[in-house]
Amino acid sequence: MAEDNNIDLNENNEASLIWKREFKSRVLTQLLHVLDEIVSSIQYDDENAIKMKIKTLSNSHSMHNLDYMSLKQSILDAIKVEINANIIQEQILNKFFTFVFDQINNDIKSDSA
Repeated sequence: MAEDNNIDLNENNEASLIWKREFKSRVLTQLLHVLDEIVSSIQYDDENAIKMKIKTLSNSHSMHNLDYMSLKQSILDAIKVEINANIIQEQILNKFFTFVFDQINNDIKSDSA
């Protein structure tokens, strides 16, 4: 972690910016993995598994840099339509991915400013 390497995350020096970018990359990887699990659950119509994955995602401590409510709402909207239509709605998943990428890119830009 950053504390182990004596990196001050409140400073905008090169070491802290690199650490923040790597952290956001790990968060994105986690998000994609969780989304994949959610889609798998939807395919098997396992509503309880879907709810547990949303709860795990929204409670994850490693996601504190992302906007919880927007992220959670994006996932809930995607799942609601998927359960009702019983098919994977590519357009909604694309919106979710776009949201996540935009959020992380905005964070990186604000860190670099």
